[in-house]
Amino acid sequence: MNSIKLKDWQKNALLMAAFIGIMGLLYLSVQRKANAPLQRVLFYIKPLDGNQYLINENDIKLKFRNYLGYELVNLNIKELNLQELEILLNEDERVKKAELFVDSNDRLQIWVVQRQPIVRVMSKSGQYYLDEEGGAIKVNSGPSIRVPLATGNVVVYDEKMIKSESDNALKDLYVLSKAIHQDAFLESLIEQIDVGREDKMMLIPKIGRQKLSIGSIDNLEDKLENLKIIYKEGLPIVEWSQYSVLTLDYEGLLYVEKL
Repeated sequence: MNSIKLKDWQKNALLMAAFIGIMGLLYLSVQRKANAPLQRVLFYIKPLDGNQYLINENDIKLKFRNYLGYELVNLNIKELNLQELEILLNEDERVKKAELFVDSNDRLQIWVVQRQPIVRVMSKSGQYYLDEEGGAIKVNSGPSIRVPLATGNVVVYDEKMIKSESDNALKDLYVLSKAIHQDAFLESLIEQIDVGREDKMMLIPKIGRQKLSIGSIDNLEDKLENLKIIYKEGLPIVEWSQYSVLTLDYEGLLYVEKL
């Protein structure tokens, strides 16, 4: 059987036809997808520690509805401006990072990472959270996030104070709150942080009437480690109720004040 040999121009013509056919199919596929109605909106919001949420699915739906004037599910895919919606969501102070995309099943997927609060601050001008990076988040009317409450000599949020090289009450509160948040034992122990005169810190536990005075945040790591040792191995449980204030000095020594 004789084989048929194609000339070069014939080969090129076949390749060009195949290419045009593939491009045509891709174009039709893109057009079909662009004109297809959005089938569903899926939300994936990473929960905060303790399975808590600063922002939820309904918050995002309301934000988009207020911005667009209509529901997302009423759109065709070509009418979606994903970049615009992604920027809108990333501008929300509760959001650390947000990504939006349409999957192969014509569903809009919304992925959100929330900012993690570490302390709730009660200042004279209002309340706000400090997050793990030292930023501020407004306290909304929704569910409260379970974190220690900071009271006393606390001030209005100022990013310059957080980043300052000099010591100040807000920066010290952030450093202490972050250390507590990063330690599971302390996080479960501490209910409140009271900022006193000269920025002296007093910790109030969730259980018992004792106050735990650590003074300044100098040698903070040693003080907190010694505090944990005292709670785990120190005074017998029956003796805790006899004291009102337990003070840790610079060397980690414990001083107590009886009721």
